[in-house]
Amino acid sequence: MNPSSILFWNVRGLNMMARRSVVKDVILSSRVDIVCLQETKVAAINHFFLCSVFGSDFDKFVMLPAIGSSGGIIIAWKSVVVQAISSRVDSFSVSV
Repeated sequence: MNPSSILFWNVRGLNMMARRSVVKDVILSSRVDIVCLQETKVAAINHFFLCSVFGSDFDKFVMLPAIGSSGGIIIAWKSVVVQAISSRVDSFSVSV
């Protein structure tokens, strides 16, 4: 088994398309398999949003929604590279 690359980032909000584009560029250029973003300030996401931030290779995710305009955590991974055994979302944390 090869070790996977992980990116952790306090993105300080993903509500603007320009910010999502910058985050996506960094994710793709870093060639990581797992991405952990905090302070997303996003309450809900759909498939379009997921692709606009992570690209199409990141097909699995777990998230803690933001409350109002603060907080929010998303952990996304490439299922062809990484298999999540379990996940847990608590009040202030996400674990995979």
